[in-house]
Amino acid sequence: ERIVRDPRMRFYRQSYGAAALRGGLRLVPVDLNGDGRDELFVQVELAALCGESPCTWDLFELGEDGSLATLGVRQVVDWRALGTRSGGFADLAVRTLAPGEAEYRIYRFELGMYRRVEDRVSSEVFAVDGERLPPVSTP
Repeated sequence: ERIVRDPRMRFYRQSYGAAALRGGLRLVPVDLNGDGRDELFVQVELAALCGESPCTWDLFELGEDGSLATLGVRQVVDWRALGTRSGGFADLAVRTLAPGEAEYRIYRFELGMYRRVEDRVSSEVFAVDGERLPPVSTP
């Protein structure tokens, strides 16, 4: 409920209505940095918004007041946490809607947000279905 009230969701709420937004909002909480507070992958899954394309996920840090701050991962259609860490956060392998030859991209946490550092053609990371975001242990 706090997420729906966040100003970043204003456009969706005004365009599609609060009830539609609540029904089409998917959240995946995960503690990517092992600090005991979840970061959130948020997907607004509304056919009117996504059309023929898959609805995408964005990664946010949730403030204590319910506000959202982007962590630099936007328009993701699939993701996996990797076993490596950068800046205290789990590195991520993500698939996006962006055209190109890369099967997926590697994101690392640097200077306060995730940044794309590498494109990969092989899809080994996504070959096995399973939990997208395994628990990240504290170093």
